[in-house]
Amino acid sequence: MRGLTFFLLCTLFLALSSCKDKEDIPVPYVDPCELINGKLNWSFNGTSACADANIIADLAIVLTVNGLTQSGESLTFELESVQPGTYGVDDNNNSFTYTDALGMGWITPVQNAGNIVVTSHDASQNKVQGNFNVALENPLTGTIKTLSGNFRLTYTN
Repeated sequence: MRGLTFFLLCTLFLALSSCKDKEDIPVPYVDPCELINGKLNWSFNGTSACADANIIADLAIVLTVNGLTQSGESLTFELESVQPGTYGVDDNNNSFTYTDALGMGWITPVQNAGNIVVTSHDASQNKVQGNFNVALENPLTGTIKTLSGNFRLTYTN
């Protein structure tokens, strides 16, 4: 009996002394707007969004960019040059198309809609970065709203 009591006490001691509090394992922050081929953020009439579902950027004759949100918004724009500089936006050059979550379309008006600024371009890695500030018009109502944002993209060609 004495041996069994000693065994149980040793087992209990080892069990309790080997237990230690669980360490808090930090959970890394994952930016939902950071996709594998870049990031596209915007604010449309004061409401912020980002392409958290998909981004496509392809350089052929022009750079065509399309970003989709999980809520159904879509932003597409064309950029005639990826070289650093400031470029004007109108319906023929560097145009924008935006579809809001309700499916309402917004397009670049005819003249002087705003600008796109390319801040950096790395041709060897197919990376381009910049920002934009444009006015978009709803062709059904004639209402004009502001779209501004930034991009950091890896494109295909």
